[in-house]
Amino acid sequence: MESPRTGNRGLHVAFGAVVIVALLAMAGCGTFTASSTHSPTPSEETPTAPDSSYTIEDTPAGFVYQDAPSGYTVTFPQRPEVAPLANNETDQDAYFVSSSDQVSNEFASTGQVLDKTPNLRAQLLGVVQSLNPSGQVNAGSYTLGGLDAAQAQFTTGESQAMPSYLVGQPGEIVVAGDGNRFYELIAIGGTSDQRQAFFDSFKRIDN
Repeated sequence: MESPRTGNRGLHVAFGAVVIVALLAMAGCGTFTASSTHSPTPSEETPTAPDSSYTIEDTPAGFVYQDAPSGYTVTFPQRPEVAPLANNETDQDAYFVSSSDQVSNEFASTGQVLDKTPNLRAQLLGVVQSLNPSGQVNAGSYTLGGLDAAQAQFTTGESQAMPSYLVGQPGEIVVAGDGNRFYELIAIGGTSDQRQAFFDSFKRIDN
């Protein structure tokens, strides 16, 4: 496992910042942005501190990210990078987590403790619109780790939030709520089995 450290995120920050701002603006939860200057740097030698806000564990199934503040875990196919969200008006730690092969896929997640129950459909549509989808968007209800959720499937278009290698790729977004807790998972590119495995790995955990 590893503990949070600092570094530079590059393209993942731009992608994450646009997605999170669009999503939370639609929800009416204020402006949240991903930090453009800080993120963890992988460190195999540093043990996880008992009070860490999150952990990443390298397992045979992938890289298991566990988020203590919002109480969830999800498994990434590549080692994820983590960036804090600034201007968090609920004073709860929150992170944008993403991993990519830098060629054909991007997987991302976030968890939030909000000050009200989230409107899942409004948040879902806000994120999809920020990615400028091309063609038809298919949206409907979903179940994520036993939670009521909403899902959208689409093809990505050109936008500020989208690295060029992800343009024209199939994308899926799932948003779920558990009281005032909100979860968002994004899978762009890869195979349908990889995207489904990412969503299926989500679990709600007790803090």
